[in-house]
Amino acid sequence: MTKLSNTANSKIKVEESWRTEEKENDTPKKLSHGIAPKGFHRKRDKEDSSVVKVKLEKLKGDIETSVLSQGMQQHALSLETKRKAFRKKTTLKSWPLQDLAMDHLDHLLGKNSSQQFHGGDHLLSDSSSSMESMEHNKRRLSPNDKAKTATPIVKQETNDEEETTTTCTTDDITTNMNEPLWSREPRIFATEKSQGKRKYIVGHFGRVADWYWRKANSKHLYEVIREQTPCRLYFDLEFSKTYNTDIDSDQLLLEFRQELAAELMTHFEISLDAQQIIDLDSSTDAKFSKHWIVDTPNCLFVDAPTVGRFVKRLVSRLADEMATGHLAQRQPELAKHLFVKTKEENKTSCFIDLGVYTRNRLFRCFASSKFGKKATLEVSRSNKYPLQLPPKQPPKKNASLQDYIAANDWEPHARVLAKTLVVPLSLRGETDKPSKIRILRVEEQAEMFRQYKGAGRPRWNERHNRPVPIRTSASPVPSLDEYVNTELSSRGGVQGSIRVWSMEFGPRDVPVSITYQLNKNRYCELIGRSHKSNNVFWTIDLASWTCIQGCHDPECFGRGTPTPIPADRLKPMQEELQQWEEERFEEALLALNLEETDDNTTKEDEEDATAASTDVITSESSSNLKADDQVDKEEVDNLLSDDAILDAVLSNPELFP
Repeated sequence: MTKLSNTANSKIKVEESWRTEEKENDTPKKLSHGIAPKGFHRKRDKEDSSVVKVKLEKLKGDIETSVLSQGMQQHALSLETKRKAFRKKTTLKSWPLQDLAMDHLDHLLGKNSSQQFHGGDHLLSDSSSSMESMEHNKRRLSPNDKAKTATPIVKQETNDEEETTTTCTTDDITTNMNEPLWSREPRIFATEKSQGKRKYIVGHFGRVADWYWRKANSKHLYEVIREQTPCRLYFDLEFSKTYNTDIDSDQLLLEFRQELAAELMTHFEISLDAQQIIDLDSSTDAKFSKHWIVDTPNCLFVDAPTVGRFVKRLVSRLADEMATGHLAQRQPELAKHLFVKTKEENKTSCFIDLGVYTRNRLFRCFASSKFGKKATLEVSRSNKYPLQLPPKQPPKKNASLQDYIAANDWEPHARVLAKTLVVPLSLRGETDKPSKIRILRVEEQAEMFRQYKGAGRPRWNERHNRPVPIRTSASPVPSLDEYVNTELSSRGGVQGSIRVWSMEFGPRDVPVSITYQLNKNRYCELIGRSHKSNNVFWTIDLASWTCIQGCHDPECFGRGTPTPIPADRLKPMQEELQQWEEERFEEALLALNLEETDDNTTKEDEEDATAASTDVITSESSSNLKADDQVDKEEVDNLLSDDAILDAVLSNPELFP
């Protein structure tokens, strides 16, 4: 017993020492006294309701995500099915050379359909933005979510060639033929791959539009305005802001539009307002640049060179009225800045680019930029033509199905691209009957010469019935020759010289102008570069002492900027011309024999009577004339009619500047 009691006491002491040590080292924890059963069950009920709510919200979100994913997948598969069916009936290829591309276009148009046609690089457009977005969403889903969306709502059928769906047929594409995105009209475009290097794209327009908006990351697309193809009236308007700081561009364009409307009404009886002009802008801080495409209802020009003749005729009229001062009274801003300053000192150019009307011309498309440039061709802030382009926005993380469908709807984009083409797209109407298109024609330079003969044309464009002698010697105004050699023949950075000159006379044998044909310098102010084979000339109007440049290129009808001769060089020219006229008058007086006036008159009367009788005899026996009969030169001149002389002038324009 004693041992047991001792053992128990020792255990008690050990426990007490441990408890004492625990109290010294640690703070005692509070013990829970428990809760009432009623409170315990009430707390469990609250926890159950919150958990159930969270689970329900999660389940609802999973269901919405699953339905949204299936809807996106269904829409993406439907779009891809349409595109696959459309690609089966269409083509899209690229070519390194324009001639090959033109042959392919002719093949699509059926001009050489009987021949085998191969080659070209296919532009792949199998993957769509909607499919890529769907795959991106799939990568973000969890494995459980993937399992929920693995089976799409759309049932699929598989054949040996390619996978299709039953939700879309070719009839759906046929009903959308009015949409440019599904157009099967063959077209040709060009795209820049590097500075000065291009590739040509040929295919049906729907394929081009689909590739352009969905696949082309860097957009450098140009429309090829093919020769002998009806097109709209278009303009390339540009000038340097650095050298023309005082131009009010809005007022300048307003006055130019008014003059353009007057020109269309005068020649074609076509009215024009601001709502018919597609106004595209690619201006920068250093350069003003705009494209105007005029959408006149059911009216097209024959081709691009015809548009060029119309524009050059307009510019020629404006330049004439500017020289006479009439344009400044009516359109002061246009008269002041029709010809704008350039980086070359003392050189101006028309702010209307007259070099964009050549055959097979490339014209930049909407939303494209030049290679190496950032400025894209966008809708101008002053545009009043109805264009609606929804912004291209990728689907948001929590986007609705409607937002997803709108973000992948490329029909509005293709529609805007089609509306901004110079050669409009031929879409089917509701009755499948094409509207009657009025073709506008502008006569060639020769026809315009006949039309304006003696009708008050500009003095520097006048032609006279009398032959104009071409001379290689010095002109009667040597100081003017020197000015042409030193100043006018060095335009464009190339030093030229006078090849020949000629003087034109007006009524009463008064000198009107002197024309200098240049040698070694073919720089043309109308196109801003040198011609390859056509020479240029300068005409000096002796009444206003202004110099006007022209060229022998039939596509450059019109003249350059009227350049006045500086006042410090004008006085010796006027004195030399006056002295030459006085000497010429004195020579005429000395050649006149007043004593033989009566005898000469009688002799002339007898010669006229003889000539009249000779005409009668000749008309009766003209068949008996021999081929080697010699005819007097004066009689030949009398036999030549005005039309014969006119034809000779038109056949040899280089001899009659």
